[in-house]
Amino acid sequence: MKHLFKLLILGSTFSFGQYIKEATITSKSTNNSFQITDVKYVNDGKGLQFKTDLSKNTFAVVRLKDFDLVYDNENYSKTIPQIKGVFNQVAFSYPDGVYLTKEDFVSKNVKNKLFEMKPNLYADWFEQSADLVNFYDTKGKFPEYQQRDYFAIVRNGDIFFNVKEIKKIAKDKKVLLAKEIPNFAYVRVKAGSDQHLYMELPKSQQNNGYLMMFGLAGSIASVVLDVNDVPEGYTEEYIKLIKEGIITFNTNDYKGIVFDTQNKEFELLFTCSDLNRYIKTAHPELNLDCKVDYSINKQREIITNL
Repeated sequence: MKHLFKLLILGSTFSFGQYIKEATITSKSTNNSFQITDVKYVNDGKGLQFKTDLSKNTFAVVRLKDFDLVYDNENYSKTIPQIKGVFNQVAFSYPDGVYLTKEDFVSKNVKNKLFEMKPNLYADWFEQSADLVNFYDTKGKFPEYQQRDYFAIVRNGDIFFNVKEIKKIAKDKKVLLAKEIPNFAYVRVKAGSDQHLYMELPKSQQNNGYLMMFGLAGSIASVVLDVNDVPEGYTEEYIKLIKEGIITFNTNDYKGIVFDTQNKEFELLFTCSDLNRYIKTAHPELNLDCKVDYSINKQREIITNL
């Protein structure tokens, strides 16, 4: 049986821990419909987060009041299953544990230590709460219990890099990254391969598109009326999604970082030129069309396939 979700029933019959495996959303402004998967409620039930073929390597969000949501009852669950939060195609081969230095990480010299993991205070700037975390030794005392000195920590196959190392390089290159994020936080690798480990950090709270997704989207769409005038960071495909009310990460607000295990360095992908330069080291024949293809979705896909 199909179920049409109406905003009127929010307060009385729904709590927002629910999950929908597959659904259809229809824009109330354009009447266009989209198939979506792995749907969960965000922003206190005011929005939906999901996966869509329109942007295969990112999560997307919409304001619930702008869409009708239709799903089969069999796809609905009161509990949220473990949703894959990363987009690499092949599992990373780095063993679970802690790595004190970059040399330890590259050589897979791992120490078998287990720490408790919790979302960082600023995790809601990211797609998933596990994208920015803190690690704790529950037997330690403050501040020793807060693990901040490891280059990387691998947990259940997910790789987390120390933010301090990345921000140090960004500072040296006079590039702004969110100063609010503390140096003891760890950011999760979202895509890539064993040699090219890709993640993102936001520029700042003020420019954070995902955090401001319910207000910023309309202003972007209203300013960029002609896709020919789209500035770098907002591709044609991204603007099309914005005009439908569908929001994903964008390269204006989130900056890509790759740890290259061959040269043992972080590479900062802050512009399309940076991305083109990096991919040419592996594939000189490739040349990215910055106006069409420069997006977080495409960037993750490219790095994963290098």
